[in-house]
Amino acid sequence: MSFFRGRSQPAQAAQLPTYTGLQLPTATSTLPVPLIWGRNKASVNVIFYGGFTPVPELAAGNRGGKGLPGIGGGGGGLQIVGWFYLADLLLAIGEGPIEGIGCVYKGQSVVNFSTMGITLFKGTDSQTPFSYITTKFPGKSLAYRHTAYLGCPQYNLGESAALGSVNFEILGRYYGSSFNELDADPALIVNDFLTHPICGAQFPPDELSYSDLLGDDGDSSVQTYCQAMGIALSPVLNQFEPANSVLERWLGLMNCAPFVSQGKLRIVPYGDENVTGNGVTWIAPIETVADLTEDHFALLTDDQEPVEISLADPVTLPSVLRAEVLHRGENATPNQYQPQTVEARDMGSIVGNPNRVASADSMHEVCDIQMGAMIVQTKLQRARYLQNSIEFFLDWSWIDLDPMDIVSLTSARLGFSQKLVRIRKIESDDSGMLKFTAEEFIQGVCTPGPNPSASTIATSGNTAVDAEPVNNVLIYEPPVGYTGPKNGGVPQIWFGATGGMGATADPNWGGCYVHGSLDGGVTYTQIGKIVAAMAHGTLLASVPSVTGWDTTSTVSVDMSSSGQALDTITDDSAQAGGNLTLIDDELVCFATATLAGVNQYAVTRMQRGFYGTTPASHSAGANFAQLDNTLKMNLPTDYIGKAMKFKFQSFNRYGEGLQDLSTCVAFDYTPDGNGNGNMQLSTISETVTLSPGSTFATTTEKIPAGAILLAVKTENLTTIVGNVDLTGYSVDPSYEANGTPYTGPVNEFGLQNLVSGNIVNTAVASKQWQVDSTIRLTATGTPSPTFTSGSVKVTLTYLSA
Repeated sequence: MSFFRGRSQPAQAAQLPTYTGLQLPTATSTLPVPLIWGRNKASVNVIFYGGFTPVPELAAGNRGGKGLPGIGGGGGGLQIVGWFYLADLLLAIGEGPIEGIGCVYKGQSVVNFSTMGITLFKGTDSQTPFSYITTKFPGKSLAYRHTAYLGCPQYNLGESAALGSVNFEILGRYYGSSFNELDADPALIVNDFLTHPICGAQFPPDELSYSDLLGDDGDSSVQTYCQAMGIALSPVLNQFEPANSVLERWLGLMNCAPFVSQGKLRIVPYGDENVTGNGVTWIAPIETVADLTEDHFALLTDDQEPVEISLADPVTLPSVLRAEVLHRGENATPNQYQPQTVEARDMGSIVGNPNRVASADSMHEVCDIQMGAMIVQTKLQRARYLQNSIEFFLDWSWIDLDPMDIVSLTSARLGFSQKLVRIRKIESDDSGMLKFTAEEFIQGVCTPGPNPSASTIATSGNTAVDAEPVNNVLIYEPPVGYTGPKNGGVPQIWFGATGGMGATADPNWGGCYVHGSLDGGVTYTQIGKIVAAMAHGTLLASVPSVTGWDTTSTVSVDMSSSGQALDTITDDSAQAGGNLTLIDDELVCFATATLAGVNQYAVTRMQRGFYGTTPASHSAGANFAQLDNTLKMNLPTDYIGKAMKFKFQSFNRYGEGLQDLSTCVAFDYTPDGNGNGNMQLSTISETVTLSPGSTFATTTEKIPAGAILLAVKTENLTTIVGNVDLTGYSVDPSYEANGTPYTGPVNEFGLQNLVSGNIVNTAVASKQWQVDSTIRLTATGTPSPTFTSGSVKVTLTYLSA
């Protein structure tokens, strides 16, 4: 008999699926293949789909009869309550090769790409077809060389049969090549964009001045300038746009100007002061290359001035400049890469005058707020102080002058004496004259000062953050004293759980699915769902045995493992079965719960030995489980005496972040139908003090022989101090599971640092310890690390034998 299928009643007539095909946009031939550099968020384009599969969602029926879904009450088998849909997809990202995928953004969830079962093809020139598609759809697989894409076997489309809002954080071309190891080096981006033979602008490489573009510490190249200034970009080109427009926008962000000289495209920064930063020094090319006087200026007419100046109206110049960047942030949240406005203000022009705000620019190539603020400050200073235009004429003997050169002008008629200007444009005519257009050179204007900026984006929680595994589990058969009057004599089995690591509750834990197996763990089927943490704690002191209504004892309990509160009810309600609680094997019903400290309660006024259980004394450390938030299911007589395995699959408070079932601990249980079972997990904690001059420390608490260790948590309660060689400490067992003694630090339970408050949680593959084993904290570093002081809290979570 199936573990979950009833026998006596047929299932409800099946609903037909709502969708029979894919409900999402497919590839559009009019869109360009995106080009992505650095690290930025991008959408994907479906280039293949097949294998569309409707899958029914089943729930237990409840129409009476003997057959029971799972081991729940009521017959009727399983009923179809809805559908979800799967499809085989290929999702194009853009031109390859790319470096990888970071986060995946699905609605308000941030998902770890490595957990999605998706294969990344980076878009190399040797790329081969996706073997899954080759096998399942012969003759339809393509290599898609030079295109980065994702292979998604049986991708879960959800209930709407649509891809939905899904974006990927792309680690694109030249990812990590910049100073911050996140974005791309702007000089490399420009070179790739112009000259790449497949996806570039087909600009001839021999016509690009690489000495201006690429360089190293101590030169005047664009590459060194961007690194010293802290400029790094992550562009996403996903719309048609002229190449010169793209290049102009990027060079504006880089504070650089392009021009052609002697048959080569040169790119030179506007920077006007030497800059040291991020490990390099950039030398500003600001030497004066010519001193021009009235003897040099050519006059085309009698009334022409040797130098003509066009003055900008200061009233029209901006005092405030705003631009929109993307905010990457430091942590994975759904709001990553949201637009953020950064602003620069010229306070000298604002005082006493109204703000003149320039229209906002889009700078989505910039994914760092502080970087964006610095770029906007540079743009504002140029827009504010370098708008006066200066024109003069020279003959062809000055043909060696180039745009971006600094020259001095002397003119008695204009009152100029070696006035410095920067040449911006040179035009020639048929008469042999050269017309020069220049801007004032005011040193410091093109090298911005600090412009700190803060994010104004409201952060929202990641609805897909992983839930911690269960840290306490209850599998319990209530006694006949309960099932007789309460359930017509039908045996029951109850399940309860809390989530967290060690003795600390996870506030993000939302519940768990209960899965059962009757074939020794080969297959599991979901039998129920726990939607709230059980109120679990441990006794802080012993409790004597008392019969009947107990008004003298106090149960001191620490509820930290579940983080749940205890409520006070009336004496009559307690005597009638309210606040039903399991302490060891005794059921008690308490009336009063008084908060005595953080997560600590003093429980008094109790009905002892409820539902026929035996009143008993209880030691400090005993489990305390209030049974309201438990999953209560009828137990078919067929299953009594059968060996079962149960897994508790955690999910977060949003119902997402589902734990991988294969990593869940299997709990063995054989029901007897007469009242059995209890708490399945134990947690113990101890504070270890590190002695001066010691190289290691050990706990006194032990992993008991026969126990299955699940997790080890270390928390630095203070800063760990040691000699100059100390870098951290290794966490290992004194004895391995097979009884082998410790032979040296291997970081089996993690490598901890020295920072106060730092926590290392290590989930352990299920192993049964053959001998008692303490936990050893061994100093790490070279050549001879020792501890001086510090304290560490060690928490063990294990399944009792």
